[in-house]
Amino acid sequence: MLADLLPGERVRLHAEIAAYLARDPAAGTAAERAHHARESNDLPGAFEASLAAAAAARGVGAPAEQLQHLEAALALWSAVPDAEERAGRDQAALLLETAASARTVGESHRAVALLRAALQVLGPDGDPAVRARIHYTLAQAMVRVEDDAGAYRESAAAMALVPAQPPSEARTWAAATHARMSYSVGRLDEADATAEEALAAADALGFDGAWADIAVTQVRARPGADPVVVRARLDEALARAARSGDVEVEMRVLFNLATVTFEAGCIAEALEWTRQGTRRARDLGVEWSYYPAELRHLHVTALYMAGDWDGSLAEADVLARVPDMSAHVRADGLLVLVGRGDPSARARIDWARGLIPRLSAHVLLDLVTAGSEIDLAAWEGRPRDAVDVALASYRRLRQEWDDDHLGVLRLAGSALAPVADAAVAARRGGDAEAEARWRGEGEELVEAAHSAVEIYRGTYGDTMGVEARAWLARVAAEAARVRDEPAVEPWRAAVEAFGFGHVYEQARSRWRLAEALLAAGDRAGAAEQVALAHEVAVRLGAQPLRTALEALARRGRLDVAGVRPVEVSAVLTTREAEVLRLLALGRTNKQVGAELYISEKTASVHVSNILAKLGAGGRTEAVAIAAARGLLPVES
Repeated sequence: MLADLLPGERVRLHAEIAAYLARDPAAGTAAERAHHARESNDLPGAFEASLAAAAAARGVGAPAEQLQHLEAALALWSAVPDAEERAGRDQAALLLETAASARTVGESHRAVALLRAALQVLGPDGDPAVRARIHYTLAQAMVRVEDDAGAYRESAAAMALVPAQPPSEARTWAAATHARMSYSVGRLDEADATAEEALAAADALGFDGAWADIAVTQVRARPGADPVVVRARLDEALARAARSGDVEVEMRVLFNLATVTFEAGCIAEALEWTRQGTRRARDLGVEWSYYPAELRHLHVTALYMAGDWDGSLAEADVLARVPDMSAHVRADGLLVLVGRGDPSARARIDWARGLIPRLSAHVLLDLVTAGSEIDLAAWEGRPRDAVDVALASYRRLRQEWDDDHLGVLRLAGSALAPVADAAVAARRGGDAEAEARWRGEGEELVEAAHSAVEIYRGTYGDTMGVEARAWLARVAAEAARVRDEPAVEPWRAAVEAFGFGHVYEQARSRWRLAEALLAAGDRAGAAEQVALAHEVAVRLGAQPLRTALEALARRGRLDVAGVRPVEVSAVLTTREAEVLRLLALGRTNKQVGAELYISEKTASVHVSNILAKLGAGGRTEAVAIAAARGLLPVES
């Protein structure tokens, strides 16, 4: 066995195998040849074989393996005196190639490091066009790790290295990139001028890829544009991108076609684009580069919204291992896991939370994880945790993004639900201090939501998408519950707002509308809403929502198909039911005895029997259990 050989014997054996593979390439792979060359200390041979292995991996659409082999070659560069001659390119070019491979597999941070190394190797006296290319490529990579300011500086550096005249490929791409980065940091006039320059040059030189890239930048920089014009522009961009063979630009166009339909609330059409985009990315072997990963994120989310929860979870879990910068795709599966009450949700939340400190700028991972944590805390009756997670995520979002904080609307709307529950419980229990405290928590969440809207409108005007408007309606409805205001109309508005295609959130809104209708005395209306929501909860397997709806139906004595009413007499005696009713009103044992004309001791015995029958540890828990099981009178 190899382990039994002496070191010198092992080296000679590896050398013989490497020589054999070099003589007969069909006998093995370039990767095997590279391995044996390294083990035999033939570093030049290992260098050449690593490059050959990288080329082979690229040829079969294996970008992760390509990256591995390119990095192996880079590690040997300084040890091979004639590395440039053997490689057929200089070190900066190899670093640029390796960075492109890193971006293809979604390793954006690694790409940034490789591009910085390329600039250092090239030095200030290197070819200006090559330096410009590295600068604008670095800008494109930096924006993927949420460093917009740094990306702007790099694209500006690229612009300074190449003149506008005569038009050139380097200047056109530098301008295309700089326009995008200028928009991202709010330099709109500069962005407009640079985009027009890039578009004119791309048209004149026939650079379809650059033209498509600039067209996407322009239509996405101005929300609220005529949808017909936007769609026509993106359609032309897709045709040009495909014609150019620029895979990254093609993926960017497909992502934006999916995004504009998604933001318009056309979920079915958005799914058509996400399916096309993810399929195309898979065929090209670039599934985890930036735009394909975002297409999958959008695909998982749209399936979830459309009510295809099995499909959504399957797409989120299509691969157990994803690049860190695509971790939000796997975290997207939390939407279904939490919605179904799956106990594995906690482990996935912990996994995502473990990544966030290391990926401090990964806003989407933070938002997806925080939203799921809040929902889980809400279902488990932990309002304090829900508020803490929502506000902490909001603060991080404000640090990372200057102008678009609309993701906060979902966080605030979700966290307000358990806060409102706590405020309602405090009111029913006569605890004015607790009610005031939860009102204060609710107002802080409402303020965060309104602040996010003001920031967004200050930059983009009144161009919020349908989902953002739906969550804003949810915030208003939950705020009414917190403040003990009439809530029927706010909840009716929320139901209507989520009707664009968000099946689950519309059902959740129907649940709360049913509560409001029941409180207003409209039992028929409440029963209708519960029935509609219950059908969705059953179909989705949304067990926590189903349980809440069935509890409401029983508590309100609503006639809903599939929900069996509980006969109080099957659980409690008539006297125990009377005692339970008074406990729900906050009466003490002495007060119960006085109202029912029994002794305090007898009342205490009845209370003990009630606790035992309901499996409760105290009076408050007994009332909560009874309410959930429909054992309390409707009026209480």
